Amino acid sequence: MAGAKSGRKGKAFERLVGKVLGEWWQNKSFRRTPISGGWDKDALGDLVVPAEFPFLVECKKHRNWSLEAVVCNRGLFRQWWGKISREAESVGKSPLLIMCRDRGQIFAAFLRSWLEGVDQDSLSLVNHVFIGGVDVGQMIVVLALDEALGLLSIYKPYRSLASSG
Repeated sequence: MAGAKSGRKGKAFERLVGKVLGEWWQNKSFRRTPISGGWDKDALGDLVVPAEFPFLVECKKHRNWSLEAVVCNRGLFRQWWGKISREAESVGKSPLLIMCRDRGQIFAAFLRSWLEGVDQDSLSLVNHVFIGGVDVGQMIVVLALDEALGLLSIYKPYRSLASSG
């Protein structure tokens, strides 16, 4: 029974993330990949996103991860980030890992390069963690999902991408 409950929890989280991202990305449709992980071996990520969306999205709602593991780039986070990074690279997208513990805050992890266009005053207003990409070779930023979307909204390439659709 625990497996079925866990599966329902994961699917519900994917739907929630799809709704949040869809509203953020000019009310475009973001939906859960049908039979996520088994629908199509070529389908990558947990969400079907608009073609112009620059990220491949992986959603993880799991009780056995910690912010400490994220900061130290180990455990489940390391596995999740490695998987989404490889998949995103294979399709020319940038990885976006959305993760949450049971009844906890939702966090987003993405490449630090997405913040290059953000002014330092805006960045100083949010709590964030930069992670050196051990075995990944990338700098990763992790912050609360609402703060991540706020920062990415002021990034000029995002505005031009979103407004072109």
